[in-house]
Amino acid sequence: MPDVSANLSLPFIQPSQAQKHVTHNEALQKLDALVQLSVLSSTLANPPVVASEGDAYIIPTGGTGVWAGSDGALAIFEGNVWTIIQPEDGWLAYVQDEDLLYRYLGDWAVLPLSQTAAMLGVNGTPDAYNKFLCQSEGVLFNHVGSHQRTTINKASPTDDASHNFQTGFSSRALSGLLGSDNYSIKVSPDGASYKTALQIDASTGIVSKPHCVAFQATAGAIPAGTAGAFKAGYDGASAQVVLDPHGAVASGVFTAPVDGVYQITGSASTGTGTTHNLTIGVYKNSALVGKFSLNYFKTFSDVSKTVFLELVLGDTVYCELEYQNNVTSSVYSSSFGGVLIG
Repeated sequence: MPDVSANLSLPFIQPSQAQKHVTHNEALQKLDALVQLSVLSSTLANPPVVASEGDAYIIPTGGTGVWAGSDGALAIFEGNVWTIIQPEDGWLAYVQDEDLLYRYLGDWAVLPLSQTAAMLGVNGTPDAYNKFLCQSEGVLFNHVGSHQRTTINKASPTDDASHNFQTGFSSRALSGLLGSDNYSIKVSPDGASYKTALQIDASTGIVSKPHCVAFQATAGAIPAGTAGAFKAGYDGASAQVVLDPHGAVASGVFTAPVDGVYQITGSASTGTGTTHNLTIGVYKNSALVGKFSLNYFKTFSDVSKTVFLELVLGDTVYCELEYQNNVTSSVYSSSFGGVLIG
């Protein structure tokens, strides 16, 4: 009969052995140390001066004192002495000061995670749809050597490859390849209806803004000698608002639908015949900010003015014909327009 067990080298009680309890207790002590093995550290090379019964360590390279020459072995404090145990391949040990699980295969190393996992949760529980879940204030993807690239791939051109930005798990913005191979950004007030704010054509690189702020209105027939509110001419029976995707023009007045810098342009045409003056003012919130004019002309002439205005939501802009000035009565000869540029 052998003296020790095959795997953990636990001492056997021999026939006719005296003080059997000594051998039995030695085996129990070894079991207590090795079953559910947990060590305090794997980096401490010097035996601690003060140790408690049952303290265990993995001896690193360069152990000193009673640990010298036992690199990689287990040191267990029992009965006020250090017991050195040589591990076997396949043993596992939890290292407390690193919060890591180590495995012994000729040497100790952190037990690697499986290279494939059906689901993975970091500080949270994944599910069948969100197979990878990370709940954190930040996520860092760092380079190894030079580049760092993150790839999002989709199956077909009509599918989505995108980022989804949400508030309270209700979508507010999408960016990526949304239903096509063109890059686009869409926004939503409620997570149900979306508007495309920007799109870049994959073939041409042309950038389009389907919901850009722009307007163009042409004046209807304005009777000769009309004075006063030129803006009223944009609401006549023959007037035409040719561009106004946000419904920002009413009664010849543009109301800014969003904060920003706008390019505003007004133009007017004169008739022929009697000598006339033509002076038109550009007004912001009823305050004059620019003029364009012609003095004492008899032939057909055009005049225009462009101003750049910083507007906030609700600001108004319009053109107004000054007193005793004239424009042609021809339909659509005068216009008023603008565009958000920044």
